Amino acid sequence: MNDAHIESLLRQAPKPPTPPELKQRLISDIRLSHLRSTSDEAAKATPFWLRWTPALSFGIFFLGCLIVLGIQTSQLLELRRENENLRAANSELEPLRQDAVELERLRATQREMEKRGKEGEELQKLKDEVEVLRGQIGELPALQAENQRLRAEHGALTSQASVPPANDPFAKAKEKANVTQCVNNLKQIGLAARMWANDRNRNGLPLDWLAMKKMLSTPKVLTCPGDTARTPAISWDQFDGSSVSYELPSATPDEREPYIVYSRCPIHGSIGLCDGSVQSKFDPARLQRVDGNLKFQNNATTRPRP
Repeated sequence: MNDAHIESLLRQAPKPPTPPELKQRLISDIRLSHLRSTSDEAAKATPFWLRWTPALSFGIFFLGCLIVLGIQTSQLLELRRENENLRAANSELEPLRQDAVELERLRATQREMEKRGKEGEELQKLKDEVEVLRGQIGELPALQAENQRLRAEHGALTSQASVPPANDPFAKAKEKANVTQCVNNLKQIGLAARMWANDRNRNGLPLDWLAMKKMLSTPKVLTCPGDTARTPAISWDQFDGSSVSYELPSATPDEREPYIVYSRCPIHGSIGLCDGSVQSKFDPARLQRVDGNLKFQNNATTRPRP
């Protein structure tokens, strides 16, 4: 069999039937090839940097995280080194701190010793002053007796000077009026003192004239009418103490002690007692100094009359 015979046989062979899906598969293959060519062209038309942007962004983010982590690690290591250095310095300063505490304790001890020394010096001074005061207290009775004698002499001289001439009835009447006014002044002073004590719920009477100015309507009552050497104060605004004629001879006058002398007139010798009564004629020997207070000695037959 030659080639021509083989070729004729091949031409005479029956044609196989065409598959029904062949056309659809060919159309799909044509479309896919077209889409692939279009995507390839679009990919070729997109810039290089834009296609690599997601990858580059992730890389840059990852690199930033690594840089931040590295900086924080470096800072942490630096803080650890500083902490170690501070601990070492603290361990070196601990002996110095102990020395400072010991020095402060020694200084406090020294200050305490100096304070005790000063207190000892002050105590010695107080002891010396107490000894001096004891000596003065020993002399106090003699001084009180001398003072009482001088006051008695002064009262006697004043009484003699205030006695009017026997042939002058006007002088006698004036002197009697002065004595009466002096007694009234002492009564007003005693009443004001008791009102002052009751207003303050106290038993002790005041030892200051200004303390009673709210109880006394005028300071004129503090000047004895027989005291020609003094000028009565018209009002409390002009009062300076120079117009006062009366004395407060007791150190602790108390209205519960009625026979303690609260006020005394050195001109007429009249006395005002703590119970508010006034004595103008009495024996000066009945006045005695007791515990710093001038006391009017009472007995069963003679009692002070208000």
